[in-house]
Amino acid sequence: MTIDDRARKAGRGLRKAVDALAVPPIAGAGIVAPGRRVPFMATMAQAAAALVVIVLAVGYFSAGGFFAPFFGEALTPVGTLDTTVTTVGVVSATEPETSTTTSTTPVQPAVEKPVVPEVPRVYEVAILGPDDGFETEADAVLVHGEATPDLHVTVNGRVAMRDGEGHWQIEVKLEKGWNTIVAKGFLGDVKAAKAAIQVLHEPPASATTLPKPPPTEYGVHITNPADGAHVDGGSVTVKGEATPGLTVKVNGMVATWTDTGHWKVSVPLVPGWNGITAKGYLGDTKVAYDAIEVLNGEPQVVRITSPADGAQVLEGSTVLVTGEATAGLTVLVNGHGVDWVDGTHWAVVVPLDAGWNAIRAKGYQGETKVAIDTIEVHRGEIVVVPFTVTQMYGSCSEDPPYETFFGTATPNGKVWVQSPYGERTVYADADGHFEVTIHFEGVPSGKTFEVSVKDYDKHEYRYFPFTYTG
Repeated sequence: MTIDDRARKAGRGLRKAVDALAVPPIAGAGIVAPGRRVPFMATMAQAAAALVVIVLAVGYFSAGGFFAPFFGEALTPVGTLDTTVTTVGVVSATEPETSTTTSTTPVQPAVEKPVVPEVPRVYEVAILGPDDGFETEADAVLVHGEATPDLHVTVNGRVAMRDGEGHWQIEVKLEKGWNTIVAKGFLGDVKAAKAAIQVLHEPPASATTLPKPPPTEYGVHITNPADGAHVDGGSVTVKGEATPGLTVKVNGMVATWTDTGHWKVSVPLVPGWNGITAKGYLGDTKVAYDAIEVLNGEPQVVRITSPADGAQVLEGSTVLVTGEATAGLTVLVNGHGVDWVDGTHWAVVVPLDAGWNAIRAKGYQGETKVAIDTIEVHRGEIVVVPFTVTQMYGSCSEDPPYETFFGTATPNGKVWVQSPYGERTVYADADGHFEVTIHFEGVPSGKTFEVSVKDYDKHEYRYFPFTYTG
């Protein structure tokens, strides 16, 4: 078969296929069949027009194709198609050959975000009660405090109950003698803060108990360096005195006796303030301790110069705080970064709540806090209202049991009611009156426990017994 024969055969096949799909002439398409004189050309013209309609319906012509001037944006293809890469010719002045570059969908250039220096986040945990050195005959004590709200708190390894404002509490069992109570604040699995106190438990003597021998006085004392001393370096030699026969540990390291009654030990330091605690042990029992703080590095200063401590802010809900600090420190005031007036003087506007507001200026070297200054200012006129609390019931048989307290406190100030079985925070009104009802969850039947009510601004407590009779 010759090439002409194959062409004629292909033409006949195309005509048969088109005849089955042929559509009437498209008005305005610019194609006019020449009648019966040229039937083959007419049929081919109709076939071409049909193919154009089919191709456009399927959507294979892009917005940049031949038909874009007539049909506008590309039609969406039916089904899923691979992305088509368009090759564009480029003529070079030095290379007459045509090279190709790949044109893809333009990518929006990334906008670089301004680099914002990270402000160090400070995490704190504090034990508010009982006081360090507290003595009690009870075999348990209610330990409570405050922590940065993001932290969860453990006390001697047990998770403390806390609210959303950072208050926490837990009952701790006591052994006879001195008990170390350590509160740790964790951010996830990372320990971020710690505080510790000592509580002495002396059980009451019973009628059948033999008289105890006269107590033996034990003592341990740090003689060098002095409390608040300025030292330099990665460690410091700590010296002291203690009752002969004791084992002395300083920050967990056993001290060496230099003679009868005197000891020394080298303690590693971190930049900034370091706590140094010396403890004396008789066997496994801690019988004495002493503690100091030293500053490793140059003394740093941060100071609030205005407003004065105890000032009244009678207008507005903010106050302009100014101060000074050692050059090079990062200063935060109630968590807000300051504006530097010059190399050592700063200013910042701090929002205020109604009533008393603590304003704390903290200076940092990197992430290490090296200096702090604190004042209190009062938003609004200072009205002195005594802290009074009245307990309404004292016992309850409902499940869960509940109690109501009412009284007077600092106007607009916070009142905190806490117990081993729940806590509640309310605010006094503008005249200083408050009333609060608290429910106690999980109380054993017949259990009597202590409930404390605190005026936060005055730092005063009132304590009440409560019994579940259900």
